[in-house]
Amino acid sequence: MKISAILASGLGLALAGPLSSQSPDDGLLSWRFPSKSHARCGGPIGYLDRLCGTEQYCNAFDKARTQTDWKFETTAQCFAKHEPRPAKVLPVAEDQVLEPKLKWHDQTLPDEECNFPWNVKNKDCGTLRYCRAFATVRMALTDKSFTSKAECFANHEPNPSPPAPDFLYPWLQPDDPERMCGIYVYTEKECGTQRYCDAFDREPEFTDGVFDDTKDCYGKHKQRPADAPELSIKLARKEGDSTKDRCTQDEFWHPIRCGTDIYCSGYDINFNETDARFKTTQLCLDAFEDKK
Repeated sequence: MKISAILASGLGLALAGPLSSQSPDDGLLSWRFPSKSHARCGGPIGYLDRLCGTEQYCNAFDKARTQTDWKFETTAQCFAKHEPRPAKVLPVAEDQVLEPKLKWHDQTLPDEECNFPWNVKNKDCGTLRYCRAFATVRMALTDKSFTSKAECFANHEPNPSPPAPDFLYPWLQPDDPERMCGIYVYTEKECGTQRYCDAFDREPEFTDGVFDDTKDCYGKHKQRPADAPELSIKLARKEGDSTKDRCTQDEFWHPIRCGTDIYCSGYDINFNETDARFKTTQLCLDAFEDKK
């Protein structure tokens, strides 16, 4: 999907493929109904079978293939590789309930091998980080076994070492010399606590999924220091690199390669070839600092 391509474009990563659920008799993929999280379908996370349901997922291959998982060439091929639509249609699929629950895994890889933009694997990166990824665009970098953070945690054994109930995270000031906060994702180290927490209500898909919303984030941090300045929520403008003239030709609108103006223009030129982060060019421009 386009957001995954943008997240990984600088490193040429091979993204994790989607988890398949095949019928043992004919090899066809199971027909899926929309998940409880289907409102996220077609946004920055793109189109995923388990998330969107098979109908919407397959239709995306003809209209917005770069926002899919690239498993099929066309809508017709996608439908042909799935079981027929059941006679009884469910408006929303229930969350899966696994018995027995999946084992809880501690993280075994160093943080730098699990942080954006690397794949998030349960056994290597740990269940805590793995489940949190399902609340964000990093769902595309998992095995896509679940459609939400809550569903993932509910199907795992409890965390054997939860934080103390009164634990509070420290308040951090930004460490962002390249002014990259929010350009790809929001991290607390880069953005500082204020901009990081604010992002959970504004753009939750681009956070790390640690908290449920902005209130939860602030509530689990120490108080803002009296001398901490109020920071702008605007993203830093970028001018683009030497290849920016190819952005419109290639219809690959990248926030760094293309620069802010060309990147944002893509939403009105061909929305289905964008990362679906913003609905229109103007909304995109409004999210960035004004020109100086």
